Formats: sequence, C-alpha cells, structure tokens
Amino acid sequence: MMMSVYSVVLFHIKFINFCNTVILKTKEGIRKKLEKSCCNNNNLTSFPINPDKYVTNLSSIVLSVHEKEALSLGLKFSVPITQISELTVNAQFENLYDQLSTLTPSSLENQSWFKAKLVDIAHHFHSFGPKQRSILTSQHFKSLKELRNNADIIILKPDKGSGVVIMNKSDYKNKMESILSDKSKFLADVDFDGLRKLEKKVNSNLVKLLNMNAINKDEFNLLKPMGSAYPNLYGLPKIHKPNTPSTSNSIYVSVTYTQPGKMAYKIIKPYQKSIL
Repeated sequence: MMMSVYSVVLFHIKFINFCNTVILKTKEGIRKKLEKSCCNNNNLTSFPINPDKYVTNLSSIVLSVHEKEALSLGLKFSVPITQISELTVNAQFENLYDQLSTLTPSSLENQSWFKAKLVDIAHHFHSFGPKQRSILTSQHFKSLKELRNNADIIILKPDKGSGVVIMNKSDYKNKMESILSDKSKFLADVDFDGLRKLEKKVNSNLVKLLNMNAINKDEFNLLKPMGSAYPNLYGLPKIHKPNTPSTSNSIYVSVTYTQPGKMAYKIIKPYQKSIL
C-alpha cells in the first residue's frame, strides 16, 4: 500500500515537473518570437558592395545602378512603413484582445487592468511608435516601378539559394513549353467538367455517407471541399551549376490544399519517403 502511494506521489511530481518544463519552453519560444518580430531587420545603412553577386541578369535589358542596388536586397526585403494608420493600429489591438477572450481571467480586476493596459500601450505606440527610414531613395522606387511595368521581363528567385534572377519573358515561356512538351512526364489537356461540378459530386457522396452514419458531422465538415482551385505551375532558373544552361528551369507546382486534400496529406505524409 505504501509503495503504491509512493508511486502515485512520484508520478505526480514528475508530471508537475514535466508541465513546468513545457510551460517554460513555451514562454521562451514566445519571448524569442516577440523579440524577433520587434527587431528591425530591414534597418540597413548600405547596399551590398557587389550587387552583381546577388542579381543575375539573363534578360536583354541593361540594369541601371539603382536597379541593381534595389534588387540586391532580395525579394524578401520589406520597405519600412513610414506612416501607420491609427485605425489600423487600434484594430490590431482589438483583434489581440478578442483572441484572448476565450481564456478565463484570474479575476475581473485583472481582466480590467489588462484591457486598460492594452489601451495605454496603443496610445503610447501612436505617440512614440518606431520611426524607420528606408535605404531606398525615390530614384530606387522609380527604377523598381519601371521594372515592374516592363512586360517583356520576369523577375524570379533562383532554384536554390537566395538572390534575384531576371529573364526575358519569351525565354521563360519557351523553356516552360519545352518542359511541358515532354509526353513522358506530362499529359495533354483532358476533358474536365470543372472544379465546381467535382465539388458538388464529392459533397453529394459525403451527404450519403453522413446519412449512412459512415462518418460523423465533424468528419463531414472536415472532408467537405470548399473553394477548390487549380494548381499553379511555375519554373525557377538553375544558376547554381556552372555547366547548366542559363535558361534551364526547375519546375514546381503550387497547390492550395482543400479540406479533403489536407486530410489525405496527413494520412500519406508518414509514408511519403517510402513511397518516393
């Protein structure tokens, strides 16, 4: 009997320690995320010394110095916001408060204090919000706008690594059509009634399964497809291999998963490596 009580107490202590460890790790993870989100990663004071190292121009156009400098910052570079709408900031704070509304407050007094504190932080942000200046000048923005409006080129990221690649749109199109013309890998267009009809057919079968009690309501809602979309096909240029032709592309498919697709993916994922 004593041994049994001892085992229960020991298990309880281990469980409490485990919970405390999980809580500490979660807190540390959230803290790091907050610190990272507050860091001004785009507060650059100078452009890369050699922009050509980050910009690969395979097109027929000649890039200006301003265009190279702007593109050398990468496609993930975000321009700092110089003016923030007060309405937008207030909406974000209200959204944060709504997200936390499902939690049970330790007391009504603490809940009121927290709400007042959020209001105070919002007002403080309006008065002393982060002031950021962009490294990009008006000439850089003008150059980027000209590139964006150039219908003869396409700006991509490379197949591997970071950087920016500029190609003639005609070269890109010809290369993609050449890849798709390989009948051993791709099939020609087939007759298809459309996604909406397919969704309707799937939903009809799901209703039958629900009425037969083969699936429950939660499974029905999880499997029910909504807003299905065709996958997007795109290619990324290979520039990391010296002997690879400059117009060689790696082909990718961008897919927006539907509910049935998400469920099927979860089932197949553990076996993905063995299947491939």
